[in-house]
Order: sequence, then structure tokens, then C-alpha cells
Amino acid sequence: MARLIKTEAEKKLARETQVYRSLEMISKQAILLYALVTIYHAVMLATILIDPRLITHLIASNTSNDTFPTILIIIAIIPGAMIIFSDLAFLNWYSCAHQNLQSLKPHRIEHNSNMIVWYYFVPIGNYILPYGVLQEIWRESYPDYKNHRSGSLMVFLWWIMICSKSLVPLGMVILTVSLTISNPGIPQNPGEGFVPAIGAVYLAVSLITIWYISTINKHQEERFRLINTDNQKPKPSEPIEPMAIKEPEKTKSSQNLPSWMKRTN
Repeated sequence: MARLIKTEAEKKLARETQVYRSLEMISKQAILLYALVTIYHAVMLATILIDPRLITHLIASNTSNDTFPTILIIIAIIPGAMIIFSDLAFLNWYSCAHQNLQSLKPHRIEHNSNMIVWYYFVPIGNYILPYGVLQEIWRESYPDYKNHRSGSLMVFLWWIMICSKSLVPLGMVILTVSLTISNPGIPQNPGEGFVPAIGAVYLAVSLITIWYISTINKHQEERFRLINTDNQKPKPSEPIEPMAIKEPEKTKSSQNLPSWMKRTN
């Protein structure tokens, strides 16, 4: 029991000494990178809708030409680098946003800020663990800090799309390989019709990520402002209770007096 009290005291001290860090700068960096990724996904989706095989034909027709390295850089290397840097920027923002919760009078924090980044690198667990952190950031960043909030349906749908972004292509590859093995003489591409849908999911994930970052940034700024405003309000003074007036105690000498002398006194 004594250890529990000490632990709670340590948690309270950590919350009081935690310094709030503005997310404005790192939010702008992450949003800018995700905006570039969104434009790339939009262009790719439009290209696929116009002609699903246009990019494949473009690469195949220029394989032996001098322009092939340039096309490869434009289509694959630069967008791949943007996606990697945008993910790194998001992880930086995600870690800082969770660290800020300690200074925002949270109701309950279940995850350690020093461990949440590693959740994305745990096999299988990376499809489950980060979702709880994202919902926790949403709940504990809401401006109305006096009332407990539930999770967000939008965050749930966003996470489903993030998981499908990798699971659906993987399923398509497995299906293609299995069909090719069973029918070696027939070219198989069962997932070709799903390519536009996958492109739409990639585009939606980028847009919702931008929305999530900007929303959490605004919520934390507002919540921090409200907490400071409430802390600066003067506390109402407690009413002073009137002191009870005690009657003077009778001395032993007066208690031993005869009754007729007590009436005289």
C-alpha cells in the first residue's frame, strides 16, 4: 500500500513538472510532407483511372532507353523517399503529442511515451498497439478536460484503412502466386481490378492523417489554454465558522457551596 501511494505521488509530480511543448512547427513539417504524398497519390489514382496499364507500358517501353533512369526516379524513388520522410515526421509528431498529455490533466494514460514509437516495429503488434495510442491521444487532447471523452469513430476507420493498405496488396500477391502455381501456363493478375480502390485508400489515408494532426494540434493548444485560465482564477475563500463561546467553568470551591449561597451568587 505504501508503494502504491508513492507511485501515485510520483505520477502526480511528473504531471505537474511536465512542460507542454507546442506542436506547431513539427505539425507543419508533417502536414507539408503528407500534402506532397497526397498529391502523388492523387496523380497516380487519376492515371490509373484513365488507363490502368499506362504506367506499366511507360516503364516497359523505356527500359532500354536512356530516359529509363529518369522515369524510374520520378515514378518510384522520389515518391518513395517522400513517403519515408512523411512517416518519420509523423512518428516524431506522434511521440511529442503523447508526451504533451502529461501536462494536460489527463484522466487516464495507459501507454508509456518512451515505448509508443516502437509499437510500429513490433511484428503483428503494429496492427493493434498504435491504434490504442492514437485513440488515447484523441481522448486526452480534447479541449473539455473536465469530462472524460470516448474514442473517435473516424480514428477507427482511419486505422482500418491504414491496415488494409498493407494487408490487401499482400493478399493480392499471395493470391496471384497461388493461381500462377496452379495454372502455370496462364498469366494471372486477379488484383488488377482492385488497383483503383487501393489507390483511393492510399489517398484517403493521407488526407485523414493531415486532418488528425491538425485537429490534435488545435485541441491540445485549446486545452492547455483552458487549463492555464482555470489555474489563474482566484479560488473562492472558505467561509469562517463562528467560534463557539464556552461558558466559564465553575471552580470546585463554588461547587461545594451550600445551595442558598449558590442562589445568591
